[in-house]
Amino acid sequence: SMALPTAHPGSRMQLLGAHADRALERAHSPAWNVTARTPPCFLLHAEDDASVPVENTLEMRAALRTAGVLAETHLFPEGGHGFGLRLAAGKPVAVWPELFRRWAEARGLA
Repeated sequence: SMALPTAHPGSRMQLLGAHADRALERAHSPAWNVTARTPPCFLLHAEDDASVPVENTLEMRAALRTAGVLAETHLFPEGGHGFGLRLAAGKPVAVWPELFRRWAEARGLA
């Protein structure tokens, strides 16, 4: 989301500037732009992410459900921000690549 307080402050400033109004925030917040035509989504978030609040993922999940869009969501207690593959080792979030592979294969995407 680009709306405060859930927006990542640095990203919001870089993308929208210092004086973004509500319309600009909404235009650049994925959850506000979900429609029934949005493709199925795979969402994951580490709850100890100190950069982007987990509420962003929860907001997106709620918007997808409201629109009737299929979504698979995984929340992990540890993983931080930007864990990718290398930084996930030894943390609960380390299983995410396998979860994504299965999700993608089930949809013919891998």
